[in-house]
Amino acid sequence: MNLNPFAYRLPAPSELFRRFMPQAQVPPMVSGPKTPKATSVTPLALSLAAATARSQPVLNFVSSQVTAVPFSSSSSLALPPRPANAPSGSAFFASIGKLKGAAREDAILQQILSGNVPEHQRRFKELTIQAKGADGQSRTATVRALPDYLAIGSSSDYVLVPMTPLTAQKIADATGSSLPTRKLVNEIYTRSEVKLAPRPKPPGAVMMSTGYFAEHSETIRKQRLSAGASDGQLIGGHKKDVVISNRLSQKPGTVAIYGWHQPNGKPIQPLSTIHEDTYSDYSHGVRLIGGSVRVDGVERPIAEVLADPNLAPLLSDEGPIRQPRVKLQ
Repeated sequence: MNLNPFAYRLPAPSELFRRFMPQAQVPPMVSGPKTPKATSVTPLALSLAAATARSQPVLNFVSSQVTAVPFSSSSSLALPPRPANAPSGSAFFASIGKLKGAAREDAILQQILSGNVPEHQRRFKELTIQAKGADGQSRTATVRALPDYLAIGSSSDYVLVPMTPLTAQKIADATGSSLPTRKLVNEIYTRSEVKLAPRPKPPGAVMMSTGYFAEHSETIRKQRLSAGASDGQLIGGHKKDVVISNRLSQKPGTVAIYGWHQPNGKPIQPLSTIHEDTYSDYSHGVRLIGGSVRVDGVERPIAEVLADPNLAPLLSDEGPIRQPRVKLQ
């Protein structure tokens, strides 16, 4: 069995979109530079069959050219099927152990857009929310949220994958979905079928390392087993969320993070934009929200709902959000 996750060459995203999202208008892609050769490492908390593998990722696109598709009302994330020869989560993370910054982000983006995501982590869960708008009228919305944070790998071997808000927004754009708001993070935690207590790791520069990412994912895997969690259940409490917020307009070029709820329901992380938008660490997670919201039985684009003073309270505790996405550089 070939455990090198880059032993196969993925189609360029323009080809992926033409195959699986024919409605999207995708410009021609330009081949990007190859990332540095990754030296094999063994994350401390994972037993990796591919720990001795060496690989040179082949990036077939310039990630900034990922093109948005129309909002989706699908019950699952709009990704192609997982390739039969896609690497497991542990094998992929072993192969990128030495990658940092843009090279690591491009490798993560390529794997997710190719469909290397567990099947149970791409099916949305529905949440029903009621709120009054600026006009005083009460409304009901049905929101779709992924049951867990984005992961790379198979259903039996996957790793929850932190990423920058820039990478997260490219995935949201490509799949017709959205990042959550602070209110939605709270709603998801409150309604979670399984609540896991936060498991912080010692702080320092190592927080941003690939090894720390994998170790924290392994800690969460053990928590899930201990809690008796089943695949596809709505789960919360184990990560901070990368979110959209009005604060991003006030402080552009940053990442908005919030959450990591404790058993008492209070989040460790208040809404913050202290870090630049190229930052991610082991505690971050990306949970996508469906690109449409059913308001009183009518499907509406989530951006439209967020911008409307009478509808925004269904999804936002900051008032209308008129820039409902991370601004890409």
